Amino acid sequence: INAEYMGIMIKYLGRHFSKYVLTIDQGTTSSRAVLFNTECRIVELFQKEHKQITPKPGWVEHNPQEIISNVIDCVSNVVQRARENHHIKASEIACLGITNQRETTVAWSKKTGLPLHNALVWLDSRTFDLANQVVSAHGNDINFFKKLCGLPIHSYFSALKMLWLLQNSSKVAAAAKENDLCFGTIDSWIIYNLTGKKVHATDVTNASRTMLMNLNNLHWDDYLCREFSIPLETLPTIQSCSGFFGAVDKSIECIANLPITGVIGDQQSACLGHLLEPGEAKCTYGTGCFVLLNTGNKSIQSNNGMLTTLCYKLGENEKPFYALEGSIEMGGASILWAKKNLQLFTDYNELTQLVSSVKGSGDVFFVPAFSGLYAPHWRSDARGLFIGLSQHTTRAHMLRSIIDGMCFRVKEVIEAMEKDAKTPLARLKVDGGVTVNDFIMQNQSNALGTMVERKSESEMTALGCAIAAGISKEGNVWHNLKSLQNHVKIARTFSPLEDLTAVRLRWQEALRRSLNWNVAGKQPFMITISTIT
Repeated sequence: INAEYMGIMIKYLGRHFSKYVLTIDQGTTSSRAVLFNTECRIVELFQKEHKQITPKPGWVEHNPQEIISNVIDCVSNVVQRARENHHIKASEIACLGITNQRETTVAWSKKTGLPLHNALVWLDSRTFDLANQVVSAHGNDINFFKKLCGLPIHSYFSALKMLWLLQNSSKVAAAAKENDLCFGTIDSWIIYNLTGKKVHATDVTNASRTMLMNLNNLHWDDYLCREFSIPLETLPTIQSCSGFFGAVDKSIECIANLPITGVIGDQQSACLGHLLEPGEAKCTYGTGCFVLLNTGNKSIQSNNGMLTTLCYKLGENEKPFYALEGSIEMGGASILWAKKNLQLFTDYNELTQLVSSVKGSGDVFFVPAFSGLYAPHWRSDARGLFIGLSQHTTRAHMLRSIIDGMCFRVKEVIEAMEKDAKTPLARLKVDGGVTVNDFIMQNQSNALGTMVERKSESEMTALGCAIAAGISKEGNVWHNLKSLQNHVKIARTFSPLEDLTAVRLRWQEALRRSLNWNVAGKQPFMITISTIT
């Protein structure tokens, strides 16, 4: 074999095997682009924060134009850094995946492609009264539509945000009358812009968070759309999480013509990052805590305050996987609150030193119900409290009680899921900024009475999105989920070292005392936006 032939073969094999997957992770506080190699390792990452717009208490908006501008800027920086630092050409990137903050809703014009209003963020609570009106109109049953869409009637979900925009924005209402209106979650907005305004699409996981998709057939439900007065023609086409969504427009030169082959909501994306199998659960610890249990190809209607949702669907002809989800209103945000508002500690090393210096919370208990309780209680009348304070109490005891409160809230959700699924959980897979703290993860294992598993890769949401894109036939980077098992490695497993049953019983009494405080029920749920690192 001559040298020229060998050179040609080396170049060919290099292009064939040296594939990378680019992902866009669009979150509540920032956007980031992450480049992964075939071993699921991060090659480059770039992040950019966006402004939180709060016109009134409880109202949270994002500027859609700022978001798409930041997304493109992040992608451009990652591609440039990959070229400069690793000699990776754009042509070596096989495909693009998108993961996003769920439920956040955008309305834009078909004619101009411009937004008609700021995006209403998932934690925006302006639809609180509207939700109550819908509940009242349906026999005061918050779960009236649950058998169809898996969700309770709540301001959290997109349908009520769309309805509010139709009722309160003259631009949105006019566009609807003129058949000029597009509704979508953030993934749809990003796809629309990246494809040069050619594709209006979403995936099953994002669609499952709107209250408008039928969980059984994975299509927009005519009845639900009528009940919420949402014109069916304004909604995006629903696709599998893994498949071809369109190609990036040539105007975005750094990734022109790159196929978009994976789209998935952020919490479901973390499930894929963990390679979550049926019967397994993960918890993402960020601002709040989000627990998802993969229930396989069967959707389970919860009788214990959980949400029924899509976990993922990896191909148009593949069966969908479903999940039970428990959303916890305050997770790492309560620790950040202790740091910034109460100034109980200055850095996370000091936090660990303080909580390790005491054997327990000194009979002090904390309930993180700053503006109510999400799953499994769904009580807007609850409020946060410390109880059991004495002259013996130190900041170490207070911090320990805050950590206990978060871990016990996760325990509540896991117990509810076990009741619904009728099976005990062997271990909990974890990710998110809080999980880097060994003390907290050990405490979580103690509270659960089961093992807690932390992966070596910290960016599980971005990784899951890369997997969805890379296992598509268009992406063609990985064959299937099993082929990835050797790449997604466990960093550490925590096993229970202490029985916290008696402590939890005392905490449950504290939780009962947090109820019925906001008796008027007027204040909506509101989660403080923060970044936990």
